[in-house]
This record gives sequence, structure tokens and C-alpha cells, in this order.
Amino acid sequence: MTPPILDSSNNSLAISVHETLTITCRGEQTLAWDWPDQALVGQELTDRQAQLSTPRSPGQRVAVVSACPGQNGRQYCKRLVLSKAQGIDTGYYRCFYQDHKPSIEGTNSVSIYVFVKDEEHPFLRRRSKSKGNEHGLETILVTRSSTHITVPCLVTVPDLNVTLHAYPPILEQSGITWDNKQGWSIPRPIIDSATMLIGFHCAATLGGKDYRSTNYLIHNAGSQVYDVKLFPEDPVELMVGEALTLNCTASVEFNTGVDMQWSYPGKQIKPHREPLSHATEVVSILTIHTVNVTDSGPYFCNVTSMDRTQTQQTQVIVHVPPQIHEKELAEPSSPYPSGSSQTLTCTAFGLPAPNISWQWRAWEKLLTHIPTLTHKGDISLETLCNQCWSRYGLIEKHRKKERSGVLQIRNASVSVMYKCSAENKIGKDERLIYFYVTSNVDTHSSENPMEQANVSLSCSADNYTYEELQWYRLDPKALQDEQGKPQELDCRSVHLYANALDGQLFFQEHSNSWVLDYTIPSTHLHEDSNYVCEAQSRRNGEKQCLVRYVKALEAPRYKGSLTNQTVNVTESLRMECDAEGRPLPRLSWFKDNQPLHQMSGIQLQDSNRTLSIQRVREEDAGLYTCKACNQRGCVQSSAAVRVIGSSDKANVEIVILIGTGVIAVFFWALLILIYCNVKRVNPADLKTGYLSIIMDPGEVPLDKQSEYLPYDSSQWEISRDRLRLGKVLGHGAFGKVIEASIYGISKGNSLDTVAVKMLKEGATASEHRALMSELKILIHIGNHLNVVNLLGACTKPNGPLMVIVEYCKYGNLSNFLRAKREFFLPYRKSGPFLIHKLFHSSSSYKCGLISHPLPLLGCSPALVRSPVEDLWKTPLTIEDLICYSFQVARGMDFLASRKCIHRDLAARNILLSENNIVKICDFGLARDIYKDPDYVRKGNARLPLKWMAPESIFDKVYTSQSDVWSFGVLLWEIFSLGASPYPGVQIDEDFCKRLKDGVRMRAPETASPEIYGIMLACWQGEPKERPTFPSLMQILGDLLQDNSLPDGKDYIPLNRSQSSEDDGFSQASSRPPSEEELRLDNQTDSGMVLASEEFERIEHKHSGTTSKRLITQKH
Repeated sequence: MTPPILDSSNNSLAISVHETLTITCRGEQTLAWDWPDQALVGQELTDRQAQLSTPRSPGQRVAVVSACPGQNGRQYCKRLVLSKAQGIDTGYYRCFYQDHKPSIEGTNSVSIYVFVKDEEHPFLRRRSKSKGNEHGLETILVTRSSTHITVPCLVTVPDLNVTLHAYPPILEQSGITWDNKQGWSIPRPIIDSATMLIGFHCAATLGGKDYRSTNYLIHNAGSQVYDVKLFPEDPVELMVGEALTLNCTASVEFNTGVDMQWSYPGKQIKPHREPLSHATEVVSILTIHTVNVTDSGPYFCNVTSMDRTQTQQTQVIVHVPPQIHEKELAEPSSPYPSGSSQTLTCTAFGLPAPNISWQWRAWEKLLTHIPTLTHKGDISLETLCNQCWSRYGLIEKHRKKERSGVLQIRNASVSVMYKCSAENKIGKDERLIYFYVTSNVDTHSSENPMEQANVSLSCSADNYTYEELQWYRLDPKALQDEQGKPQELDCRSVHLYANALDGQLFFQEHSNSWVLDYTIPSTHLHEDSNYVCEAQSRRNGEKQCLVRYVKALEAPRYKGSLTNQTVNVTESLRMECDAEGRPLPRLSWFKDNQPLHQMSGIQLQDSNRTLSIQRVREEDAGLYTCKACNQRGCVQSSAAVRVIGSSDKANVEIVILIGTGVIAVFFWALLILIYCNVKRVNPADLKTGYLSIIMDPGEVPLDKQSEYLPYDSSQWEISRDRLRLGKVLGHGAFGKVIEASIYGISKGNSLDTVAVKMLKEGATASEHRALMSELKILIHIGNHLNVVNLLGACTKPNGPLMVIVEYCKYGNLSNFLRAKREFFLPYRKSGPFLIHKLFHSSSSYKCGLISHPLPLLGCSPALVRSPVEDLWKTPLTIEDLICYSFQVARGMDFLASRKCIHRDLAARNILLSENNIVKICDFGLARDIYKDPDYVRKGNARLPLKWMAPESIFDKVYTSQSDVWSFGVLLWEIFSLGASPYPGVQIDEDFCKRLKDGVRMRAPETASPEIYGIMLACWQGEPKERPTFPSLMQILGDLLQDNSLPDGKDYIPLNRSQSSEDDGFSQASSRPPSEEELRLDNQTDSGMVLASEEFERIEHKHSGTTSKRLITQKH
């Protein structure tokens, strides 16, 4: 920023009185003017308004500030015009940048001194409100620190000859200097050497006339403020309504004038200034007689002497006792329907914020007054009679803390008294809630009228809601119209066509309800009747009725009689006795007129309706009788059973059956053993639900070696007490991954976030072994920046098996790219210095606090972000996509060097961590492949066919080169911003055949020809023709470096247009995706499928640059 400039290059300007003063100022920002005469009114005008004459009142003096054209890079201009200038307008005129404070000469302001030559008033006298100045007297303060004394004899005529006169005269004149803008400057030693120096005045002669300035008196004053104390000391705590008194005492130098000012919230009270009790002590007292919440805050006492200021501060805290808001609004007692869900709130205000607790007490009887609560219990799921849960929140209103407590009643079943308590260190407030649960009118009858002579009806009604219970007997025809159709019962007139019945009324204290019992005489049980219970509401007098239909008794009768049966020895016998009646008859069996009971071999089922004999013997022959009885009588039915055959034959049959069963079991066991040995699957051909990274098939599979791999508990074992489990990050058919906090996993004993892999409840021993195998394999593989690394494990038998790995806060790359589509800006501007520094000044890849050796870096400086930057808030660029691809290639290169094969390389298995670092993982334990649409069933297995190489699909061959094929599909995912591969294509056997015939995907919109060429190279049908991961890593690093031009224009996709605006970014030409396009199936990209002929043509087209790089890497 350069300072403003004036149209005059001199530091002073002289004009005659009554002339017009015009000064023009230009600068780079908004300008403003100030002038010496503060009484002069300023008027802002536009350039057009300044050209027009503006009428003014007679005698009114106005400084007109108008806009004017800028020039030479200074587009802002302000012109000051002062008409009819006077002598008092003499002084400094300053032009400054309006938005920059404070104004500093030569930095953001410029000034010029203007003399308005008034020969009638050669000495300048400002307008002043000071009484001394009215008599031509002004005071010059002399302090201990003063080195020079200035006598401000200001003049309007610049070349006026001015002489200085002192009282008494000064003998020593050396060192005294004159400045027509400041006045006379006298060294301090001359003042100290003078005896009883009283004052000065200036004199001059102009046009033969003598002129004299104002008289200046010398005043020796102190300026030192030694100490400022504020009583009482910090903090000051008060209750609302109490008085606040603050005392500010300053110790100062003798004869020092001070100004004491208070600064505090509100500032409506005028402080009291105590008279000087001592020449070196000044006291100011601030009193607020009744403090409120708004008076809380910092209180400052500012003591100013000359140009020095000292400040003391104290903090005032006004406490407010808790006050429960609902006590003034809600009724203490309200009815709540039984079985309903209710919400009770308790909002308390206070300072400090009150703590809210809920308590309850069982309701013993109907209470007419509020009792003193005793035997209260804390709210908990174990002790509550109503199931509930509570939550709390904190809100600040008008500087008062409001704490709200909510009690959610899930199922109101029992009347309870709840108490809400709000308490802070100042006081306590309570609210009683009578939670009264009411129920509707209910009726029931005796369950087993067979055992008694009469039938009882019972009607119960809640005492809080109902009164006046009454039973009525109603003819069923009374509820039918003339056509015999049923009609609704009118409770208001039921007594007109029904007979009132006398029942027995009593009160149940435990349920606080009235019960009216009525016993139906036996004479009424022979005909159907309707019985109505009527109850009247206590609140509005409305009547509610409940009808109980009682049917007449009926004698037992058979639906079908028993029939004679002939059975062979050892066969089964079944006889059914189907009888009906009202009430339902009781059934009993007899054999040869003797009672028959259930015993070994004889079963009575379905309330004795069915008689079963499993193996009939000769002695089971005879007469079987079924007898059915109720209150109206008994009926019976009989049948004869004849048994034929010999018991010796039955014994032979039993032996044969037993022998056959034993032989069959033996052969089945033998067949199972043979089948398991012949059909045992090679572990190298399996992909477990936990583990997808295995050794190269040329070696022994790593998951098979895992049982022989060591586990060093001294290095990796972590106590479960150090873990604090949080939310579930993912879960599958038998496992889950949980976010957790752990103490002391890193340096400094801080609390770090990790991911914990563990089994679900009920996991089998084989699943436990698989998770243990994954733990050992992670230890064997080792650590790498771009692989999710192992941090520890919990394997001791006193708890679940836990594998602790790194936590990546941004989730998997697929979801992250889809979420960032709207914020994709393909081009970020970078200067040539940064790019040169990136590729030539360092050989380390540094992301925040993590560094890793790297020969060539494929990430731009914009991607090496500070650890605190949030990736959600930054735009996604092409550089980010290439950087992600490069890091994955480097991680896969590491796995390949460890002779490991991933077999499920996809964007869903790439996690994004802080500092834009991606990490390869496969949380197979936490992903349910039976529900994930990316896994397609092939035979008895579910496989990610879209990402699999043809040799893996058809021949079950997994190598590092099959991972390269998956890497090509991953590139397509990255540059399509998270779209699902092969959009719109049905993944079936026909798809696999077309893939083998050479069908490939088209390039995504954001992929350049170079990137698409890498994809096609990865999708070569012959595995040996595909690039290796070291060559892919080199190509991606070179690609970003080659496309970072010297002028700072980074890599830009050829099918994107650069923005016409010079904003440092490249604007994508395609429209942002709509909400409909972002469906759950992720088929949102525009990628199509290439036919095999077109794939070959495009492959030859791209074979230039990419293939040369690949050949170079291979050789």
C-alpha cells in the first residue's frame, strides 16, 4: 500500500485571506480529509454536484469535499475546496485512507501546512472553550520528562518577524529556536536555570503596527501514575439484588492531574469521585445499588495522566438462584391415558447453570394436598414403574443459563409423583408433577362358571375420572331396529329401555378405582342377555357405556360319535371326542368303565379331546368311553377296540428296526468323512469374510501360514481399560468396526481416535481364528504410509478379541468423491516457484506431520496442506485425483514387494485420512458382502466381478497383475468422481463373456487421454502385458510433473474448458449433477462401454506416450 499524494509537492502553502483554498488528493483506497478548524463544517459532494452552485446560509463557512477523477493507478480522488479562507484556517490539512486506523504520516496519510495570511490578525488564536483562553491566557505544562518547552505562538503570515518575551526576562538565549508552524522551542535547562519564571508572550510588528500574542503561563505539573488498585479484588461474586461497590485508588506524583474513567457492562451509573484525601492519592468509587444479570462482566478503571494511561480490571459475577419455568405455567396434576407416551419437561434458569435431576415416588392413594416427598428414588430403568428415558440441554438467554430436562414416558401404566430438582451452588428449586394415569371403563366376567352356581360380572372405572357406576340388563332385541339390524347404544337413554341391577360396589386403593360386581342369578343363565355398565365422567358429566354379552347355557352334544376300530399289534391307535356346549364341556375317558389317565404309551391331548396309544398291545383291547359334562348335563359316547396279531412278531420287528437304524447311522457317518476329505477346498482359492490380502500363489498362502506366524504380546497387546468404544463405523454378517478413543497410543499420552475391528456376539471359533489370522498378517506385512496400519490388539481371554488400526476421518474414497462432486474445480493456479520447490528442493513427501521417502512426488504443493485444514471445505481438483491415484499405486507397490495380493482393490477399500493421505484397506469384517450390490453371486461365492480381471473370473487365478486390472477400474472410479463401473450394464454371465472378448469402459469426463491410456494399459487381456505397480507409480508421478508448466498452469483435462475469468481456477463446462442423478445405485456417470473393436482402435491411438513409458519401465 502506497500513501496518498497531493497535487502540491511542497510541504506548505500560503494564500491570502478571503481567497479560495483548493487541494486535490489521490490514492489507492477510499479517501477522507480533516482540517485545523474543528468548527468548520464539512460537506461531501459528488463530482457532478460540485460543479453546480450550492446555496448556503449567509455567513456559513463550509469545507466542500468532492469526488474527482483518479489517475496513474490511483483510482480514488478527493478534492477539498474552502471558500473565503480566514486566518483561523491556518494549519495542517491531512488526507488519509478512510478505512485504515490509526493514520500514520507517510504510510496511509499525507498532510500540507497552509498559511492564510491575515495581516490584521498575524497571530493565530483558535476558538477555545477554556475560560483562561477568553482572557488571553494559556497554560504550558512542564513535566519531569520534558526536554523542550514549546511556546505555541502560531502565525498566519509565514515570514513574520516574531520576538519572544519572558517574565522575568531570560538571560541565556542560546538554543532557543523558531518554527513558523510550531512556535518557539526552549531547552529545558534554560527553564530550570531561570529564577521564578512565570510565563511568555510573543510580539511582532507588521505594517507599522505592533501585535502581541496570547500570554502563556508556565505550570510545573507531575505526570507519573505509580500504581492503580481496584477493590475488592477479582473476582467479585454477588447475588441478584445485592449492591456492588468498587473502589479505584491511584497513587500519583505530586501536583499531577488525572482523569479517572470507568468501563463496564451497561454503564448507566455515574461514579463518585472522592475529594483528595492526600496530595498523591486519587480515589473513584462506583456503586450499583441493585445488581442484575446484565451487570455481569469485566469492570475497568482507566487512570489517565497527560499522555499516559493505566488500567485495572476486575470480574463481576452475578449469581441467579434456579427458577423452574414450568411451575408458573403447568398444573401440578394432570390425567394421562394409560398406555400413552408422554413427555415431561423441566426448564430451569440460573447462573451458574443449574443441574437438573428427576426423582419419583409411587402413588399410594388419591392425595388432596402436596406432601413432603420421602423415600424417593432416582430415575433409572431398573427402579421405575413407568419405562422412561431422560435427556438434557443447555441454552443461554439474556446472560442467564437455561438448563432443560426432558423425561420421556414410553408407556404410562402406573400413577407416580415425579419431582424435578434444579440446583446450583446458590440455591435450589423443585417442581412436583402428579403423573396420574387414568383408564377407561372395563368389564370382565368369571372365567369358569362351570365350577359355581352363578356367573359374576365386574365393572371397574378410574376414580379420578369416573363416578356413579351402574349395571343394566338389556334385552338383545332392544339394540335392533324394526328390520332387525343392530344399532348403536345411546348411553344417555339406556335407563329408559333397560332394567337397573343392584350390584356390590367397593374401592380398590392400589389402582385407585371403583369396582361394581354383579352376580347373574341362575334363572337368567338359560337365555341370552346384554349387560351394560354405565359410568359418569367427573369433569363434564358425560356417560360412558360398555356392553357385555352373556349367552345362555347349552347342554353338551357330540359333533361326531366314536366308532369301533380294529388295529394290529405295535400299530398306533387314535380316537377323537369332539363335543360342544355352553360353557365348553369337560371331557374324561374311560376304558371298560374305569377312568383312563395319561401314562407311558397313552397320551391325552387338546384338553382330553384326543386319545393316542403309540404302540398297541393285546391288553389295550376293550370298550372306550368319552364323557362330556357342563352345568346343563352330561353326554357320553363309546366304541370297541379289537387288537389282532401276536406279540412275538412285534418283538422281531423291533430288533430289525434297531439293527437297520444302527447300520444306517454308521454308513452316513462314513460318507460324511469321505466327502469332507475329498471336497476340501484349497485355502488359496477362498476369500474369507475377514481377509482379502494373501500371499502370491507361488508361495504358501499367507492365511494358511498365519497359524504359524508369531504374535508378540509384549509389543502389540493393549489393555482394554485404555479403550473407550464409540459409534459403529461398519458392520457385516458376523463382524463390525467401531470408532474408539485410546489413551497413550502416541507420544504425549494424548487421547487419540482409532478404529477397532471385532466380532459380533455369537461368533464361531473359525471366525475367531480368522480375525486372529488377520492380526498376525498385519504384523507380518508391516507399516506403510499408504496402508491402514496396525496399532495394537486385545487378545487376552477376559474380553472380546479386538484388532486396533488407524482411524481415517474422511471415510472411504468412493463416498468422499461422490460427496465432493458439486465442489469439483479441475484447475488450481500454482506459481512456478512452488512447483519448482516441490520437485527440486526436497525428496520427501510430507503431509502435515507425516513424512515418507519418495523419489518422485505426484502431489502438488496445494495438496500438502496443514494438519488443521478440513478437506470438506476445500475444492477438489484434478491434482487431487492424480495424487490419490499415485498414492494407491505406491501402497500397492509396497504390498507387491511383500508378495501380497489384495484381490479386492476398489475405491470402497481406499480410506482418506488427514493431510490428503489415502490408505489401502479391506475391512471385510465390517462389510456384509451378502448385502453389498458390488458383490455378485457366482456359484456359492459372492465376488466383486466389476473389479476382477478375466483370469480371476474364469480361472480363479489371483496375481499382482490381476490387482493391476483392479487398479485400472479404481482409476475409472476416481476420475468419474465415485461413479459405479460399467453403468447401466447387467452384471451376469454375458457381461463376463463380453469382458473376455475385449469390451472395455469409455473414458470418464474428467480423464485426459494420458489417464485413459493408463486405464487401457491396465485392462490388457494378457496379464504379462499390463504395467507393474512400480511403473504405474513412476508414470503418475511424471504425469503430474510433466503437466506443471513453467508459467504455473497446471495439468488441465482436454475435454474441459478453462474459465474466461482470471480467478485462478478452471471452470468445468458440464453442469453440476442434479439430485436425481445422485441415486443410491451410483449410476451417475456418463461412461459407456467400448466394443472390442473400438477398444483396439483407441488402444493403438494411446500406445504412443503411455506405452513408451511402460516399455521404459520394464526394461
